[in-house]
Amino acid sequence: MSKSINWYYHRKNCTSCTRAQDLIQSMKVNLPEMIIANKVKFYREDALKLIRECDVAMITRGRKRIDVSINTMSDEEIASLALGRSGTLRAPAFRIGKRFVIGFHAEAYQEFLGESK
Repeated sequence: MSKSINWYYHRKNCTSCTRAQDLIQSMKVNLPEMIIANKVKFYREDALKLIRECDVAMITRGRKRIDVSINTMSDEEIASLALGRSGTLRAPAFRIGKRFVIGFHAEAYQEFLGESK
C-alpha cells in the first residue's frame, strides 16, 4: 500500500517541482490539494512552524541530501536549509506523517513514498 502525502507545496514553472510531481504521480501516491508557492508564501515564522510539527526532515541542496532531526536544530539552522534567497519556504516541499521533505531527491522520494514493507 502506498503512503499518502499530508501537505504539498509546489511552485509552477519550477524544474524541480515538475520532476517531483511527475515522480509522485508515477508512484500513484494520493496528493492533497496542492498549495501553489507562486501564490501562497510561507515566510520564516510560518515555515518554521510547519517544519517544527515534524520529527525529522530531508532537505536537499543541489544533489546533496541532508537528513536532520528537527528537535536538535535551532531555528537559524532550520531556516538556513529550508528557506530560499527570498526568505520563503523552498519548493517542492511536502509532509508525510512526521517527516518534512524539501527539495527534489528521487531516491528519498522512493524511500518515503514507496511500497510499505
